Amino acid sequence: MAIGAVVIGAVVIGAVENGAVVIGCAMLRVVLLSVLLALGGACARRVVRETPGSAPAPATAPVSPTPTTAVAPAAPYSTRPATQRLTVVHLSDSEAGLLPDPAQPKAGGLARTQAVIVALKERAGGNVMVLHGGDSFIPAPELSLEVDGRSAVLTGNDQLLVQASGLGNHEFDLGESFLADAIKAAAFPYVSATLEVKGGPLRALVVDVAADTPWAHDVKGKLVPRVKVCAAEWMEGACRGLVVGVVGSTTEQLRVLSKGASADLAVPRDLDGVRAAVQSQVDALEAEGLHIIVLLSHLQGIGRDLELAKSLRGVDVIVSAGGENRLASERHRLLPGDVVDRACAALGEPCYPAARVGADGKPILLVATAGDLRYVGNLGVSFDDEGVLTQVDAEASHPWPVDEMSLLELRATLDGATVAFQQRALTALAPLLEPVAQTDVWLEGTREEVRNRQTNLGDLSADSMLWAARTARPDVAAALRNGGGIRAPIGRLDPSSY
Repeated sequence: MAIGAVVIGAVVIGAVENGAVVIGCAMLRVVLLSVLLALGGACARRVVRETPGSAPAPATAPVSPTPTTAVAPAAPYSTRPATQRLTVVHLSDSEAGLLPDPAQPKAGGLARTQAVIVALKERAGGNVMVLHGGDSFIPAPELSLEVDGRSAVLTGNDQLLVQASGLGNHEFDLGESFLADAIKAAAFPYVSATLEVKGGPLRALVVDVAADTPWAHDVKGKLVPRVKVCAAEWMEGACRGLVVGVVGSTTEQLRVLSKGASADLAVPRDLDGVRAAVQSQVDALEAEGLHIIVLLSHLQGIGRDLELAKSLRGVDVIVSAGGENRLASERHRLLPGDVVDRACAALGEPCYPAARVGADGKPILLVATAGDLRYVGNLGVSFDDEGVLTQVDAEASHPWPVDEMSLLELRATLDGATVAFQQRALTALAPLLEPVAQTDVWLEGTREEVRNRQTNLGDLSADSMLWAARTARPDVAAALRNGGGIRAPIGRLDPSSY
């Protein structure tokens, strides 16, 4: 028997209840029509949850699916006087989250994200840096759309004030030539200590750092293993404040996760290899006298980074990316329908940041946020004169939902030019935004569910592929849907119900 329309994955094929329902694409990221599914062209967007017959979680007091009862282990903070303060503003997995979510029109989008970042920088008052954990773009209509001759998503990334970005797996999805062009035009460097480029289009962009670590602003549009970031004002060729070392790590599973990675690229075989590659760059930074170091780690989730953290020396903060872990404490406000990440049950309180102990016996903090430009993380920390963490500013440190309430609280103002740019993209993409069908059933496509167990959206997706394939080949026996190819659930909250 011939097997057609096969996508390798872990979703179990099941029967479609009530017939072959065809679902429309809400704001370009909800799984599309059955024919598009068969072609692998579905787009997805995280939307908020609507479960018939059950009350949604209130916006001001989200409840974790697994109660957070653990208490985080005490971190060995320095007892010496704090002499330096740093604010790390961070985001990750923004992918193609250029436009606001139609299910929550007052949340998300480029303009609001930019406004939140600008306001957080102003609130910090000094010694603040903006970092991206990776997966800064993904194949989607927004990425294909050109505004003034350049991809709308890539132009949007440059408007987020990012000083350095990690390199994830989705940047490779359209191949190395596309990635090379994207990096070359970026207003910031991409940082990865675990990616070895032996040849191909990326090779010309690699900065082989030997002794002196380059400043991030001097290697914009380049691929580097480590950089120095001026977290303060740059004047007359010098940083007038705190200098922070930044190292990046790309997942060792790159070849499994992205078809765009060729034989010209090499990554470590396992987590030990990742640790060795990262540690060598951290050691080089410390040899230059830098003792405050941030790791942009794109290892696909907080669990991997927790393993890595305990084997590292000299790293103070890990921005964990790739897993879209919504680390937060119970008291932190989240977007309606969102809940604290299940990992927090084991991490304990506080979950943002999660404090652990490195191989050097010093504290190391881990932070992570959900993607699609729905959250911006804000971590405030202090260091002693030797660069050892002394404390976390608990009031300042938490994920900020990208919504109107945060804009009000931060007294943030939308930038007119960015709003106009976003509107141009929205207008150009409007024909794709028209709904083509409706469902009365919540379709479960959240990352945690669809990548670990059977869901109705996984069933629908796989069965739609099978139906479409059989229109051309009646002898097709089965269709397998990759859980990672389903990017969002289908459904929305009714704000009037609470």
